[in-house]
Amino acid sequence: LLKIVLFRSLGDPIHFNISYRSFVTITYAHFEAYCKQSVGYYVDFIIRSEDIYACKAKMIETIAAPYIRRTLSTVSNADLCNLMMQGTAGLPAPTSRGHSYVENISNINISNFFLLLDLAGIESVNFIHHKSVISRLATLRHECAHGEENIFDRSKTQGDLADDVYKIQAEIITVMHKLGVEMIDGIESKSYLQR
Repeated sequence: LLKIVLFRSLGDPIHFNISYRSFVTITYAHFEAYCKQSVGYYVDFIIRSEDIYACKAKMIETIAAPYIRRTLSTVSNADLCNLMMQGTAGLPAPTSRGHSYVENISNINISNFFLLLDLAGIESVNFIHHKSVISRLATLRHECAHGEENIFDRSKTQGDLADDVYKIQAEIITVMHKLGVEMIDGIESKSYLQR
């Protein structure tokens, strides 16, 4: 639908400006939501599993360690002494915190996208050739969201600009599909056991 709206806005600078910005921000919003939701649930699945593997250690280090530090910073010295005497039984369990951790990652630029891949134990090398489109989408989203006026390449026609964002959207859909396939394959083959 947005492609149709963007196509119909060609020739009308005000309508095109609004349609273009809407197309970019909605494409980005779907990308961010998909990445955060799917990786969050994938991380929760791995954290809850009974297996011992390296991927889980990375997740625990990233998610549980800060949680435990925050928890310990809120207790008195006497309470901390009591917790230490109880061993780890006195600490709240950091299970199922992957989803909330992932949700708190800021905008999905290329650095944060690779952080998600690393957290999930997914090989980032499979996504290297998508770096430029992820960076471009994040930059466009930032410019649109903050109302920057000069987001358009003045050397291009509105048709060229529309084609550019259509191509960005098509590649972002491919990235989302690849990410989903990586996680499904990881669960089915238990490849996370080797990571």
